[in-house]
Amino acid sequence: MPTGHGHSSIAQRKKQKVIDEAEFRRLTVSCDALLQRSDSTPERVAIPWLHVLHGHPAQCEQYQDLFGAPDKFGWKKLRDRMRGVLNGVRSKIKAAPADGSHWQPKCCLPSGSDVLFITHRVSSSHDEIEEDFYFGDLPWQLADRGMRVVMAAIDHASDEGDGYDVPVKAGGVPRVRLATGDRAPLEEEFQRRQENESARLAALSKELRGFDWQVAKRAAFEARGEGARAALRIGHQIGELAARTKPRNILAINEGHAWERLAFSRAREAVPEVRCMGYHHAVIFPWHHALKRQLAPKYNPDRIFTAGEISCDALRNAERLDEIPVDILGTNKAPTGHQKSVASAEPVCLVVPEGIPDECTVLFEFALQCARENPGWKFIFRSHPVMPFRAILGQVKGWRERPANVERSERAIEEDFQRSRWTLYRGSGAVVQAVLAGLKPFYFAKTDELNFNPIHQAGSWQETVTSPGEFRAGAVKDLGDDIVSRTQSEAQALAHCQRIFQPLNVETLASVIANPASAGSEVPGH
Repeated sequence: MPTGHGHSSIAQRKKQKVIDEAEFRRLTVSCDALLQRSDSTPERVAIPWLHVLHGHPAQCEQYQDLFGAPDKFGWKKLRDRMRGVLNGVRSKIKAAPADGSHWQPKCCLPSGSDVLFITHRVSSSHDEIEEDFYFGDLPWQLADRGMRVVMAAIDHASDEGDGYDVPVKAGGVPRVRLATGDRAPLEEEFQRRQENESARLAALSKELRGFDWQVAKRAAFEARGEGARAALRIGHQIGELAARTKPRNILAINEGHAWERLAFSRAREAVPEVRCMGYHHAVIFPWHHALKRQLAPKYNPDRIFTAGEISCDALRNAERLDEIPVDILGTNKAPTGHQKSVASAEPVCLVVPEGIPDECTVLFEFALQCARENPGWKFIFRSHPVMPFRAILGQVKGWRERPANVERSERAIEEDFQRSRWTLYRGSGAVVQAVLAGLKPFYFAKTDELNFNPIHQAGSWQETVTSPGEFRAGAVKDLGDDIVSRTQSEAQALAHCQRIFQPLNVETLASVIANPASAGSEVPGH
């Protein structure tokens, strides 16, 4: 990572242990060894902490105490224990559905289906939209071809609204939400299984030494956490939903999470002949890990689809995925229509954080410093769909005293692209759409952290900055560039981003569904 001079106070404000490349590799080897042992159980696979997703600081923070960071483990133990007690009380007070089902709202589900989609409900604002946030209109395109389609959403907005109220579209695609902790039965059973796995890991840790002992000991604690409970809950519900709808295929969002592995395993228990397929809808970071490795065959996808050529190539070249076919499905995030020219655009910067509280805070505070030092430029702040402004702005230092050149946008992102010349980002995939809309990207990096720039292969058009001064220097240079040199320098980045997000192609999925020999049997042991 570049270091530069004059780092912003934001980059220095939180002094944390930064995991380096050697430590990251050591961590992944030790965690994978526990997951891949012959005595590994579904309860162990359910532990999210053991699935090291990538080198993003929000992901790595939970492992920092293993490498000498100040120990926050005691507070985490108390917090998680209280959360577990609260969820246990809720599950006893709130009765389970009378018919034993774990999904809402009640709707007519088919006794047989061609495809079960597993997606996410990230906001109640999406309930009345007929297209899915991740899969777009792909399920309805399949339904229009006469296929029987069901959609199940993992609910991340359980306190918002009553669920999918929009009438089922012509052709029929029933949509249900999976139950959360305070609505799902079997919570006590999950807790018992978690405690048993915790005891197994604690006993195993006594046989290990050094760093492997540390990892096993910590995993014994994490086995009892809410994250593992959620993975067991999701897996159980997907298994029951599969048993009821008998899908020939399952297509689930695939990012390397524990719940994905449990969903595939439980679906196969319910319907042994089902084909389990994963869809990686986002960008590939330089240090992606869990997505690129296999576990025992019952936990692995039979096939992986990606949003574009870049991620497809990355997964096809992953040594530990060499037996799993990978194809490009595309994404509804792919831009359509003509790209704009921004050579004469005003000095306006679009700020696009991820849906992670700490990342929103870091990027917004850095952008506020840039805005104060450049009062003649405008800065447009956007929020992520899963992290609305009301949930984050109270934590952003200096927001109440923000300068007049800062705007909080509630517009469609396409409108903000049209108004902007630059974009400030960290790990957000929205930067891909921004580049395709003609914006020059500036990646804000903190000192010594692992690179997680989504467009790190995009060439010199994208710049890495570590201070407001570096941002200003890059932006001033861009304002001085003539249209010819600017167009030439962005050509490589534009071509690269066009290969990251490509349009959804229903034919790709339809052909796999129509050809039973094209997946499943290609995965040994399944």
